[in-house]
Amino acid sequence: MNNGKRNYYSTGEAARLLDIPERTLRYYCANQKIQAERHPLTKRWRISHQSLLNFIKSHPMSDELQLPQQRVLIIDDEMVVVKTIIKTVKNSGIDLAIDLAEDGFEALLKIGRHRPDLIILDIVMPNMDGKTLLRKLKQDKKTRSIKVIVVTGHPEEKENIRLLGTDFMLFKPFAPKELTAAIKKLLVD
Repeated sequence: MNNGKRNYYSTGEAARLLDIPERTLRYYCANQKIQAERHPLTKRWRISHQSLLNFIKSHPMSDELQLPQQRVLIIDDEMVVVKTIIKTVKNSGIDLAIDLAEDGFEALLKIGRHRPDLIILDIVMPNMDGKTLLRKLKQDKKTRSIKVIVVTGHPEEKENIRLLGTDFMLFKPFAPKELTAAIKKLLVD
């Protein structure tokens, strides 16, 4: 699960967002004050993002209470491409916090601090390349659910990149509307 806007929250995560005790939140789930699903085996509650929004709207607790913004991490060392991606992300119609990294090492540090909901990743970069980073992300259970769009100028790598677990692939030069469609598919649909 991600630290930004997500599809589902645990009771602990939702309680922290609402600034109430987790026990109270479990009570709300059990008594259907918050719509939630219960896992048949673990008996843990799972609260959808929309259910949490509905609860906040119907039970105003604070004017400052908001669900976290979704995060996108752009990992590319070509500033022309980075600027195009930033502009496209800002014009996508989705409210996203944008962070940048120039290589895989810097990206891993940023992912460890603030795990993004989406990564837009170049393959050819200095230090740690995108394939190595993608492999590390998809092998780690803490990061494998992060959605990854690979943007590359190397179409011959298509099959290798697909096997590493990318969620979407674009080839340079790409049209901004292609990137917008990929972002919406992965974060909204």
